[in-house]
Amino acid sequence: MQRPLLILTALAISLLGIGCGEKSEPGVTGPITSVKVRTAIARVDSVSSLHEAVGTVEAILASTITSKVTGTVSEVKVEEGQRVQKDQVLVVLTQQQISADYRQALSSLDGAKRGESAAEAAVRVAEANDRLAQSTYERYRKLAVGQSASAQELDEVKAKAESAKGALAQAQSMLLAAKQRVDMAKAGLDAAAATRQDMVLKAPYDAIVTQKMVEPGDLAGPGRSLIRLEADKGYRVVFVLEEARIHSIAAGQKLMVAFPTLTDMRSEGTVEAIMPVSDAATRSVAVKLALPPLPALRSGVFARVYVPGGKSEMIRIPQSAVVIRGQLTGIFTVDAEKMIWFRLIRTGRVEMGEVEILTGVSEGDRYVVSPGPRIADGLRAEEGA
Repeated sequence: MQRPLLILTALAISLLGIGCGEKSEPGVTGPITSVKVRTAIARVDSVSSLHEAVGTVEAILASTITSKVTGTVSEVKVEEGQRVQKDQVLVVLTQQQISADYRQALSSLDGAKRGESAAEAAVRVAEANDRLAQSTYERYRKLAVGQSASAQELDEVKAKAESAKGALAQAQSMLLAAKQRVDMAKAGLDAAAATRQDMVLKAPYDAIVTQKMVEPGDLAGPGRSLIRLEADKGYRVVFVLEEARIHSIAAGQKLMVAFPTLTDMRSEGTVEAIMPVSDAATRSVAVKLALPPLPALRSGVFARVYVPGGKSEMIRIPQSAVVIRGQLTGIFTVDAEKMIWFRLIRTGRVEMGEVEILTGVSEGDRYVVSPGPRIADGLRAEEGA
């Protein structure tokens, strides 16, 4: 008798609890049993598979300014990040020997020019003497015809005329040598000036300073890198692709590229060049991808280039349908009775606002496209949200 009594008591308490649970507060109509949603049916699509190639952003036009001569850095006139104009001074070097060589070349040229001036004066004197000697000889030759001058006098005048002509030839030869010395001195000065100009390093074009590798007091030598410049000519991505995949791209082809470190910024690039040789170690080929102007871009940024491959079958759904709850990822499905249930899924790549579904969804499954905060298991779906 006690067992049936206990069962009846428990049943009464249970019914009392249910009654209390259904009691609504003032202003509340009751528990929500249905919700309006927009649904879609999962379909299998035939899409081109994409291969991810890793690349790096580099400037189209970049230069490293190096020293041609040995000298001490006296001034560094730029800082990293500074914009410079063409022919703007970047670094100034000093070297006592180069300065001394330049002064010596100037002095040599000055001396050669003075020697040239003296040789020209000597030629003018020799020309005057030659003219006088020749006219005197002609006069004595005429006198000798009328026997107004002796043969000895004519011979003496003739000898003086020939001597004057020889002196003129010698003066002209010395002038030619003096001119050659001037030319040599000018060449020496030009070389010294060029070397002296190498002590002042200038920007070859309008650019931005990306790296400064020297400070005042450092010793610069031939080939040492001093300043790194990049021109505002745009950027490109250089990436490598396996030999087996190189046939899938061609010059001029458009490829999608993503920059994960720049808040996953994306853009479309154009295949600019495919290197004609392969790397024997990695069996890969380097490819250059030209990019449109992107303000946030800079050299060295990591990039992913998506290269098309073959066709593959996959299910893709809108990214808005995916729900993340802590460590769980899923979607809300709608069964044949229009009941809503949360289902765990595993996703793949996200492209153009759609998510690749690897597991958890089959073709023909109906799902909620954009679940709101009121969506929960066990609710009835009403189409029309």
